Amino acid sequence: MIYKLVFLCSGNGGNMKFIYHFFAERYNTLLNIEITNVIVDRDCGAMHFAIKNNIKCNIHSFKRNESEDEILVKLIEDNNPDLIITNVNKILSRRIVNRFSGKLINLHYSLLPSFGGHIGMKSLELAIQQGCKFIGATVHHVTDDLDMGAIICQGIF
Repeated sequence: MIYKLVFLCSGNGGNMKFIYHFFAERYNTLLNIEITNVIVDRDCGAMHFAIKNNIKCNIHSFKRNESEDEILVKLIEDNNPDLIITNVNKILSRRIVNRFSGKLINLHYSLLPSFGGHIGMKSLELAIQQGCKFIGATVHHVTDDLDMGAIICQGIF
């Protein structure tokens, strides 16, 4: 069985690249993973990586309105993913979150619940400014309540 992933990205796609190299190139005997689409909100490193590695890539605005949500639903559903990994610097609409409930996880650059609600590196910058002794990242389920979904795992530095 192939486990299909869709990534929603804004930047260089470091997490997507890691998963691609870890599973697609080295450990596909452990779990057969395929990144079936990378959906980006701009011309970015994640887009260039996807194109270079023959991974389907689409640009989408992630605007939170019904017509844009319908486009995003189609882009995602056309790939029939088992998991959608959100690392896009946008907040997904309630329609998208509800449509893909249970399949959406977010990679957040803080030890949630601390610094929830911030996008991108802002949460890490705030932690450093406030003198936090520990920083890290959280993987959590995406829910209607921003950055409040059940925590899957955390990495602490």
